[in-house]
Formats: sequence, C-alpha cells, structure tokens
Amino acid sequence: KVAPHSPVTRAMVCSVPPELRHADDILKWCNQVILEDQDNHHIYLERAKVHFKVGHFAEAIADGLKSTELDGNFKRGYTWTGNVLLKLGRFAECQQQYDMSGSSLPDLDVRDLQEKWLSAQQQYAEERHSECVETLLPVVYHTTHSTEIKALFVDACIKVGNWYAIIDCIAEWLLQPPFAEDLKWRYNCALGYFNTACVAQCLQLLDADAALEATHADAVIWREKCQLVQAIITDTEKCLQNGELDAAYDALTKAISQSVSHSDGVKMKELLHSWRAKVLYERGQIPEAIHECTQALEGNQCRWCAMPLALRAKCYEAQKENALAIEDLERLLSIQ
Repeated sequence: KVAPHSPVTRAMVCSVPPELRHADDILKWCNQVILEDQDNHHIYLERAKVHFKVGHFAEAIADGLKSTELDGNFKRGYTWTGNVLLKLGRFAECQQQYDMSGSSLPDLDVRDLQEKWLSAQQQYAEERHSECVETLLPVVYHTTHSTEIKALFVDACIKVGNWYAIIDCIAEWLLQPPFAEDLKWRYNCALGYFNTACVAQCLQLLDADAALEATHADAVIWREKCQLVQAIITDTEKCLQNGELDAAYDALTKAISQSVSHSDGVKMKELLHSWRAKVLYERGQIPEAIHECTQALEGNQCRWCAMPLALRAKCYEAQKENALAIEDLERLLSIQ
C-alpha cells in the first residue's frame, strides 16, 4: 500500500523511495507525484522505466519524451529514451535522441546497425539465410525488444539449423513481458532446446505450458524423446552410484544404436556418447573414454558439452598429455 504524500515540488522529489519495490506501487507513487507536480521531469523518467519493465513500451517512450520536453537539458532523459528506442529497433528515432543528449556512446554506431538490418532483410528475401544470420547477430544483440527483428532472425536460424543462436536469442527474452505470453516464442525456444538435446530445459518449458503440446503435434514427440533420454541418463547415474558399470554401458550402447535411425536424434546421440564416456572413465578405459568424448563434442556447441570437455581434460591429464588437457580446459572456460 502506498502511503499518501503531501504536495511536493520538483526540487524535493527526484527519485523513487527505496522502500517501493513493486511496479504497481511505483506507478501509483509516480502518478501521485506527477499529479501534484506536473513539471517534474525526473519522475516522468522514473515512470517511463517502470512502464518499460512491465512491457508498456509506448507509454515508456511517451514518458521519456515528456521528461526532455519539460527540461531540454535533461541529458539522462535523452539517453534513456534513445536506449529504449534502440532496443525496439527504431534506429532513426534512437539516433535523434542520442544526438540531443550530446553524449557519444563508445562502440555503438546506430546508423551501421540500421544498415545491417536493411541488408539482412534483403539477404533473407534472396534466401541467403546464413548471411542473414551473420549480419543480424550484432543487431539482435542491441535490439533486444524488437519482435520484428527477432522474428526474422529466428526464422533464418531455423532455415539453416542454427539452434544455438535461437536459444541465446529467445531464452532470456521469454522472462520479460510481454513476450512471455506469446506462444510462438515459447515454441521456437522449445524447438531450439530439443534440437540441441537440452532435454531438461525442453521438458521444463513443455511442463510450464500445456498449450505447446495442445497446438503443436511435434511438441508431443519432443516430450516423448526427451523423457526417454532423461530416463536413460537417470538410470546411468544410479548405475554409476551403485558401481553397476557394465549395465550402464550396455543400456547406453543400446540407446545410442537406436537413436542413429532418427534424423533428429543426432544431438541426443551425442549427449548419450558423453555419458558412455563417463562410464568408460569409471571402468578405467581412458583411451576409449577420450574417443567417446570426442564423438560427443564433434561440431558441438550445446550447453551440456561442458561435461565431456571436462572429462576429456581429466583423461588427457591421466595420460600425461597436459597440452591437450589445457586446450580443453581453456575451451571449457570460454563456454561457462
């Protein structure tokens, strides 16, 4: 509950009280302050920040612009509004706000990003999807809240099978409103998780949203396959704890041979290779464990590849191949 406030002046109120933490409470407080002091440019900017946080982008921009309308020397207002416009992919308006702020942003060329966006659209239209993905990578990094740019990027990634980029692009985005309510983005993220054998993450996303399987038949198949692989991994962990290494090896070998027949089971197979490597390591078969780790890591950028990398480094160390061990550890550090 927001306590009532006596009339205030702009000089008295420049920031939100620290005890207010929830967006609704902060909005109520800002509205009250603005009602009592309609020229308070600081609080217009504070309200803009809350609007942006809850996904009210139009209101956020309107309040940001109002803050600089009230005080033409309010550099922080120009910069913040420019940052929001950039996140939404509105490059020309963003550049205008940056120019008004009078401050330069290092390592950021808005006009270059706009040119890349235009080039990417042309590349996509000409079905040069790999080039489109590469061109859009720096653009997507800065335009975090542009559905138009993200949609083109994700679609191009799907066409070339760049599942890793899809996950990096969407996963954190799904935590933000209003994108968390959009079924299309959750579907694409689950698709990325499935195709990179991130079985736990895929199942977590499917469990959180029944609509995915209700509206997409392939999501039902993803669940079945992910649950199968998850069960094999769980059984392998139990066997390792109980010292039942032969049973674990046989079960993994059978599962790997079965997954070969499925075109979408390649990454699943590589994941199982990493677990068979762990079993071989426990059996003291170091060269064979190295071979399995290499099988798992072949052309692999999946998030779970940290396990076979760390295991192969241990195997190299056991064989006194320290240079190779260091190489794997350096690669491990680069992905964590």
